[in-house]
Amino acid sequence: MRSILFTLIFLSQITYADDDSKRYKAAKFYKQQAQSAVYASKANVKGDCQLMLTMHHIDQKYAQLKRIKYTGSPKVCKVAKRELKSYINKNIRYDITEKYLRIEVSRW
Repeated sequence: MRSILFTLIFLSQITYADDDSKRYKAAKFYKQQAQSAVYASKANVKGDCQLMLTMHHIDQKYAQLKRIKYTGSPKVCKVAKRELKSYINKNIRYDITEKYLRIEVSRW
């Protein structure tokens, strides 16, 4: 019984941890920008992309995007990264301190 309970708790945490846009305001903003760029892309891109954003915290309220790494469909990732590059070294207000933000962008 304990092993079943432990397995259920462990699996529920894994499914919750796939995207940070539901937990962090900054991640939600970046995901909206990347997702809208992928949908507005004139190229017929299909697939999904997992983006890892590295943040640098300036003070208690603001952070800057420093690095973008990705895995997944190359065309979708290229469009999303191109959109997010314009936000590198620009201040964004955040609610909870987090160094890395995970975002998933897809189009099917």
